[in-house]
Amino acid sequence: MKLQASLTVLVRSHSLSTGAAPLVKTLLLSTLVVFTLSGCGVDKMIRDDDMKENRSKCVDYGFRPGSDEFANCMERSMENTEQERERSYRDYKRREDAREAREKK
Repeated sequence: MKLQASLTVLVRSHSLSTGAAPLVKTLLLSTLVVFTLSGCGVDKMIRDDDMKENRSKCVDYGFRPGSDEFANCMERSMENTEQERERSYRDYKRREDAREAREKK
């Protein structure tokens, strides 16, 4: 779902209308196919980055890696990260739906 939103933004940011250059269309569609096919790898990279960032936060908060407090901090941090990502996607989707509704009028 996250990857689809990113790809939708990418594709919509570059017009695929009849006036767009064929090379641009080809490059965008090729990129879309590559990202779609490698989606699992992208999700893993995002999760790994989130883990590193949250680990750093928990260490900065003073929790010792391996302690129960550190594990609790990591769990809360990952939940917060996922909630923020879901919130961002819902906001994006709401804006896109509103834009599409305006264009239909």
